[in-house]
Amino acid sequence: MAPGRAGRASSVFRSVFLMALLALATPGGRPAAACGPAALLVGPPGLTQAVAASLARSGIATREAPGCAPVRVRLDRRDGAIDLSIDDGYGRHSERRVGSADTVAALVESWARADLADDLLVRGPASDTIAAPAAPLALAATAAPAAAPAPAPSRRFGVGVAGESSIASDATLWLGASAGGCARVGPLCAGALARLGADQGLSGASRQRGASRLGFDVLMAASVPLSLGPVALAPGAGVGVGWLRSRAPATDAGVGGAGRGEQEGDSENDSGGLRAEVSMAVLVPLGRELSLSLIAAADIAPLARASQMQSDDAVPREPWAYLRLGAGLRWGTP
Repeated sequence: MAPGRAGRASSVFRSVFLMALLALATPGGRPAAACGPAALLVGPPGLTQAVAASLARSGIATREAPGCAPVRVRLDRRDGAIDLSIDDGYGRHSERRVGSADTVAALVESWARADLADDLLVRGPASDTIAAPAAPLALAATAAPAAAPAPAPSRRFGVGVAGESSIASDATLWLGASAGGCARVGPLCAGALARLGADQGLSGASRQRGASRLGFDVLMAASVPLSLGPVALAPGAGVGVGWLRSRAPATDAGVGGAGRGEQEGDSENDSGGLRAEVSMAVLVPLGRELSLSLIAAADIAPLARASQMQSDDAVPREPWAYLRLGAGLRWGTP
């Protein structure tokens, strides 16, 4: 072969070879692998199966495709909730505690699907590199640990009992107990309260006269539970009726010099009337639905002064106000 023809053949060969290399190196020169949304689940079999079924209904695969980078998810059950840990192909990591498998699936889908927002993928005009999308809105990774959502009340009613001590407007000391219940009506918990109290003559007017008293109140009451983290406050109010029996040893002399002479037996007096109360309860959880209840209350008996005009002077008159402190247990809604 002549030297000139050989040189031209060599030049053509080099040109074809270079064109083939450029075609292979160009993004359009080879088909790009189509990677659909996918998530790999690791955790208890029953839990991962439930999440996988929910993901499948949303079109999220749970197997890794060759050449694709799926979202990797680790699941675990703890304290009745699901701990969720997510890593994506761009080095981001986030942890969350949620309440159900469907919630897990929704959060995983927000990480696995790039088509939830068109601007999550950014492709350069002359590059085949895909920039990392912004963190999914539903589960943005932060340095601070995510707080678990406050559990919704599992019951719409609650009952409670408490022991109480009270000091009355006549400086007498009362000991007793109360029991009540309520049902949720919007933001209120409305119901009833019953209270039994006894004055054993330890102080005040009862001690001076050697008297004892027993009281029973029934109130229609309502409170407004307010959540403060794990603790709840429940300011409340109530109105109802009460009954009071007073007993004291009989006096020997006539009353007011009227010459009534000696009296045999004890003097007794029954009184009662309207009752009103304002209260504040602090509820500290002890278990899933059981709480320690700490109560402070102020009560008034607005008709007590009128009943005093008809009372026996031998027995202490009915107090018109009480300050109460109590502690007990409550089950169900605050």
